[in-house]
Amino acid sequence: MVQLTKEEIVGITKRLQGIRQGLVRKTPFYAILLFGLRFSLDDMMETVYTDGERIAFNPDFLKSITDRELEFIMLHEVSHVALGHPFRCVYDYDIDIEIGI
Repeated sequence: MVQLTKEEIVGITKRLQGIRQGLVRKTPFYAILLFGLRFSLDDMMETVYTDGERIAFNPDFLKSITDRELEFIMLHEVSHVALGHPFRCVYDYDIDIEIGI
């Protein structure tokens, strides 16, 4: 697990909040949906994901992208939530599923 300093966490938080706030003027519908999601950091994933309650970012990936790319990614992830993708999963990935082939 990557250890971040308090300053790094504050910087990431301000960046994410700033991008979300800036989207209010550009895409108000999606921006309002973004305000219903939490942001979190997860260095176990390579890039970004949503579980319908939060958008989790890999900190190193987050550092490697521009603000414009981050805007796109936020809109992409919130679109998954708006379309119900996280809630359509019918598999429990914690158990092995045996397929008779």
